[in-house]
Amino acid sequence: MLAAEYSLLGLLVSLAIVGFTAGLTMSVPPTLLAGEFVQERATAIGVYNFVRYLGMAAAPMIGSLLYPWGGSLLLFGAAALMMGLGILYAKLQLYAPVAGNPAAVSERS
Repeated sequence: MLAAEYSLLGLLVSLAIVGFTAGLTMSVPPTLLAGEFVQERATAIGVYNFVRYLGMAAAPMIGSLLYPWGGSLLLFGAAALMMGLGILYAKLQLYAPVAGNPAAVSERS
């Protein structure tokens, strides 16, 4: 939103950068899921797509509720908080100690 306040060209360039990086990364999660869940590949990718598109549908509605209370700052802050919590959760799950050996890092393979 900051780019829109300055110029339309800035907004278009920033959206192009976001779109390019999103295009590079959108194929990674389904590929990882297909390799991890060989027998349940269709279910895993189906659940992934359901959650992904549920977020795409819910985010604008949640954003429209938050915007009147704090504008763009609240929207970006809420998004940053959610991303931070997601990263923290993933880190805790990835490096969770194995039962019986608290010093060991769990092996996920």
